[in-house]
Order: sequence, then C-alpha cells, then structure tokens
Amino acid sequence: MTVSSPTSFVLVDTGVMSRFFLKKPQIVKAYTELVVTAVPVISASVYIELMRWLVNIRGRAIDPITKSEFDAIRKQLDKYVQLNHGDCIELAVETCRLYPDTGLGDCFTIGVGLFLTYLFLRSIRSTLNACQESDFIGLTTLTFWKPINR
Repeated sequence: MTVSSPTSFVLVDTGVMSRFFLKKPQIVKAYTELVVTAVPVISASVYIELMRWLVNIRGRAIDPITKSEFDAIRKQLDKYVQLNHGDCIELAVETCRLYPDTGLGDCFTIGVGLFLTYLFLRSIRSTLNACQESDFIGLTTLTFWKPINR
C-alpha cells in the first residue's frame, strides 16, 4: 500500500472511536486504512460522549479499564480536532425535528457534518466564480463512513 498525505477530513462517530480506543481488531484495521487518505475529526458532542463513556467503562463492575488505560485514551482523545460552529446547533435541531428518534450526540454530529459540507460548497463556488447553483446539483460531498460491525 502506498502511503500519502491525507487529502480530506472524516467526521468520526462515537461508536467507531470507542471501539478504536478499545482496540477492536476490525475497527483498528478499517481506521488504519482510513487515515491513509483522510484525517479523522470529531464534533464537540462526540468528545463529550467519549469522555462520559471513558468514565463509565473505568467504573464498570465487569472488565473495567485501568487508570493508565483511562489516562492514555484521554490523552489520545485530546489530540483530535474538534469541529464546531454556532450554526451547527440549528442544523442539529432540524435533524432532530426531521428524525426525532436520533440521539442527542448524533444530531450534533450530523449538524456539524452538514454545516461543514455547506461551507465546502460555498468555498468551491467562490473559487469558481462562473459557476451557477445548478452546477452543484447532484454533487455529493458528504460521505458517511461506517466499518462493518462484526
């Protein structure tokens, strides 16, 4: 496999990150393949969910993580870029309005993803001044990545 610099960003969900931190083989493999071409980023809600998850698995009665594992995961988590913007909240609320069974963290993660996709499209359009709105119909910029869950 040829290794090159990542050319894009991927907004990663809480479930993927928690399984990666627990070193689940199929997730580690998929994640390792992903980072060859993309930089994984998280939303603030994913960060908060992962911090709560860390506390929960540290204190669970069966198979808790050790203090050193807790500290190592927390240190690693703090290195991730967190994407946020005030307008993401409106998109998160709209997501909840359209899909009321979507969890709180997922609504915010989707809001961040949609907002950043909008900025990306606007940036392309300002770069290519001659483009019309119709030039962007059918352009897919938002990709949801989910490894096979076994």
